[in-house]
Amino acid sequence: MKIFPLFLLGFAPLLTGCLGLLPALQPVPELRLSALPTPPHNRPVQIIFPGEAPPSRPYVKIKVLSAKRSAGYPTTNIVKELADQAQREGADAILVLGKNVYAQTDVSTTTTVDSNGVSTSSSSTTWEWQDLSALAIKYTDNVDYLADYVREMRLLQWVDTGWQTAATGSVQYAAPTIWLPSGGTWLDLWRLYDADLIASEALKARLRYTDGHDGLRVSNWYSVPAAPRPQRKYRLHLKPDGLADRIEIRLNYPEKAGLRETVRFQYDSEGKIVGRQIDTQAWGRIEEHRIFDEKGKVGAVEWTRGERPFLRMDHVYYTADDIRLFHN
Repeated sequence: MKIFPLFLLGFAPLLTGCLGLLPALQPVPELRLSALPTPPHNRPVQIIFPGEAPPSRPYVKIKVLSAKRSAGYPTTNIVKELADQAQREGADAILVLGKNVYAQTDVSTTTTVDSNGVSTSSSSTTWEWQDLSALAIKYTDNVDYLADYVREMRLLQWVDTGWQTAATGSVQYAAPTIWLPSGGTWLDLWRLYDADLIASEALKARLRYTDGHDGLRVSNWYSVPAAPRPQRKYRLHLKPDGLADRIEIRLNYPEKAGLRETVRFQYDSEGKIVGRQIDTQAWGRIEEHRIFDEKGKVGAVEWTRGERPFLRMDHVYYTADDIRLFHN
């Protein structure tokens, strides 16, 4: 891989314009330019500056990255920050787009009242800033992991003697799954107890824990806004090894206030979830079984009630050829 010198010379800023006095706006998250899953890594990121030869390898545009620092901050350090961001986004390289240097003036006014009457004085402070932007890209010949990622989820309902499709979801990874239809009895029911929604690794890492009376770590009660009924509260119990033991669910809506449900996790000898036992108020006990393919990936998750098929979520994985779907 070519090593590029970390200095910026002779490129025109692409982010120009005048800074006016604008009302304060809520920050808007930077959207990804592709739905291609790109897991984080710690490999070196290639840095390509304006004027240098563009990549010859086919690539997918992932996201525009940016960093803002004071005007005196070393530009080289900002480039390194962008490369670190690219690692977290799973990108292989960044194309530096431009640097914008500008001034921002804050004006404050003070009004005083004394024996001489009312007087007003103003003061201003000027700050000089620089921001740098870069396009993060992923080389398509470096996506050998794609077949490990789920492309589509298919929720099936058991009807008489066979499975019938109830909803189909397009998995986005950087955004919520897009379901068609977007709701309904069976999809809403599944999502009330979906482990990827109510006990995801990202959610587990954000919770506060205390020592429980049974020797397990117990989280605070939390809600899941993305769940169909956000008024439900969940509490997670962790084993000493960090694996989820069970989830308590508190029903807060008036007609069921005070009622509780429980989800218990079942693992194999390697600590992989193989099933769950879901005790519900409305549907009784639901047994969940995970079905694995020959490579050990989850092919389907099946629910039964009283040993009869109930609901099933099929996982459809990408193939290596599906990289063509992401070219942009």
